[in-house]
Amino acid sequence: MKAITEEAWAEVHQKACDIANASMMDDDVLVESHRAAMFDVLDALERGFGRQPAIIATRADYVDDIALKRKLFADALVLARELCDKTEEAEILDSLQTLDSEL
Repeated sequence: MKAITEEAWAEVHQKACDIANASMMDDDVLVESHRAAMFDVLDALERGFGRQPAIIATRADYVDDIALKRKLFADALVLARELCDKTEEAEILDSLQTLDSEL
């Protein structure tokens, strides 16, 4: 597994901005379009860089189904721990804590 380049991850950042901007405009159709594009970007990253916790956790950030969101975060957490990626582990744990506090 190779590290995701900053250039490759920049696409994820851009899609996140696109989603946030569409959301602020209350344009649900545009949000869904950008979210679908985000999943395409994440799929491409996974094909190019392998299954990585950041990709899985980012996918979890953008799914609506709470059960699937939890599963993706759990999968990302397991992988982060296997890879001894303490930074990603902490971010995932924070996301899980935020998810629990919102329910």
